[in-house]
Amino acid sequence: MTDVADRVDLVDTNVEEIPGAVRVQVSLPPETVQELRKIAEKRGVTLTQALRDAISLEGMVVEEVTENKAQILIRKAGQPTQELVVR
Repeated sequence: MTDVADRVDLVDTNVEEIPGAVRVQVSLPPETVQELRKIAEKRGVTLTQALRDAISLEGMVVEEVTENKAQILIRKAGQPTQELVVR
């Protein structure tokens, strides 16, 4: 169980209301919040949008790999191709 001192409350004040949206409160470890902030900053989006996109991407990857038996490959110049393993 996570110590209360490790809890980080993430509040995104730049959120537009979406009709039918459900507000969800989660506790994330500081490292996860830091990574989410990096993603949002690199993409120029709000924390909320970065989280939505991450959830959508995870859903797509899991569906493709588990239901469609797809492989997700990572190709970097000058390096061997790696497969992203989803469990």
